[in-house]
Amino acid sequence: LREQGMIWVILEAFSLSFAEKSLFALFRVTQARSGSS
Repeated sequence: LREQGMIWVILEAFSLSFAEKSLFALFRVTQARSGSS
């Protein structure tokens, strides 16, 4: 149970960091598009 909990913590932290990076990339893309147009 403890190992499974650790795996979930790692997965959650990884998904959070991935979501933050993807959101930042999406924000950069939208900013670039609005700036170019």
